[in-house]
Amino acid sequence: MIIKLQKQVYFGVIAIFLFLIIGLIYLESNTVSIKSFLKGKQCIEQSNQRYIEDFMFIYKSIKEGYSYLEEKQEKYGFDWEDLKNETLEEVMSCKDDKTFFRIITKFLANLHDGHTYVMQPLNSVKALPIIIEKIQDKFVVSKTYFDKYPKIKKGYEVVSINGIKLKEIIETSEKYITGSTERQAEKKRLIHIYETLNFFIEKNIDYTKKAKLLLKDVSGNLIEVKVEWISYSDYYKLYLGDVPKLEVKWLDEDKKIAYLAIRSFAVEGNNEFLEFIDKVFKDYSEMKGFVIDIRSNQGGLSYFPNYLIRYLIDSPIADLKYRFKLSQAFHKLYYMGSVFNGVEGYTEWIDDGLIKPKSNNVADIPKILLIDELTFSAADRLASIIADYEIATIVGENGTGGGSGEPIRTKLPNTRWYFSYSAMQIKRKNEALIEGNGVEPNILVKRNFDDFIENQDTVLKKAIEIIENEIEY
Repeated sequence: MIIKLQKQVYFGVIAIFLFLIIGLIYLESNTVSIKSFLKGKQCIEQSNQRYIEDFMFIYKSIKEGYSYLEEKQEKYGFDWEDLKNETLEEVMSCKDDKTFFRIITKFLANLHDGHTYVMQPLNSVKALPIIIEKIQDKFVVSKTYFDKYPKIKKGYEVVSINGIKLKEIIETSEKYITGSTERQAEKKRLIHIYETLNFFIEKNIDYTKKAKLLLKDVSGNLIEVKVEWISYSDYYKLYLGDVPKLEVKWLDEDKKIAYLAIRSFAVEGNNEFLEFIDKVFKDYSEMKGFVIDIRSNQGGLSYFPNYLIRYLIDSPIADLKYRFKLSQAFHKLYYMGSVFNGVEGYTEWIDDGLIKPKSNNVADIPKILLIDELTFSAADRLASIIADYEIATIVGENGTGGGSGEPIRTKLPNTRWYFSYSAMQIKRKNEALIEGNGVEPNILVKRNFDDFIENQDTVLKKAIEIIENEIEY
């Protein structure tokens, strides 16, 4: 009996020992799991903190320094504080850069301002090797590497990309890509399809494989073409083409009608632009008609438009008035870091005085200004002055982009993404703000499909026709 009891005690001790060992192993493994969980949670919290700080930087910058906040809230019917609170909830659960970028882009899209946005580094962004334009309500191929992809023809309608209908892609982009006017936004969504595909579309795209394009030819036949993805920089080379920022030429054999294209006011070196303009009016002094083309000119230095206007008038005219939103960021930028006194509101409206004519001006000849929905910022400034003083007949297939800007450009504190927002208001002669309005053409001209296919410029053709009828021979 004693021996039997000893055996039971012996086995009992072994059982307890094994139980303790198993328990220790279980506890250790769970301790590792708990540590991993806590570490993971800490990483997420740290990541969220980065995003929260960047988001609050954006929110505060707009609240304190954005020049059109009151106007935008009234026009589009939102409350900035309510939007902040709603968006902050999304940011607090954000786990990666792509999601955060999507959230803040949508947040800023509520402002409908072409100068106000966040931009990620685009080194790794992939784009399609095609440029899409809207011609007579169809989204068609405008440019590609036609020699490399002979099955693609100019004017073919784009149906889908990797099985995603183009209509779906554009509708998705409407939540993220806006502009100072809706016409500008529509154009930007087509140009920035790469951005929607890379960041906003809720479908994974394998950029290591060729993209599948479904196209429709002019007869309605469907054609599938595989194309290689290209870099962001190569896409913009394709989009811009091999054209100079500044170009001047005669439009007719008789050398009566001069044509000046200014594709950007962001010209390196002030003297280069000023000297070019001076030379235009010296070398083309015998012109009887003048066409100035600022289509797709998205701005640059605001001084340049005024310099050109001096050659187009024969008596002094008032410059546009402007004012700045007072903020710490504005003070630091324009007063070289001196201490901000905390006063809220705006500066007084500033008047830079009169724009005075040059002696060799062309005020007495017919002049045409060509504009479109990408005529923006400093180019919008030029169009506004020309419209206000009826300096030229304005021709285009759409009004201008409607943006006046003078943006503050900075970087977010943690992600270091580029952040831009408008800090200045500009108003026209009639007291209307340029932002959100823009300039309407005197003569509206829509491109037709046949001219598009034949590389004929419908708008320029109309300008030449108008000037030929007005020239005094």
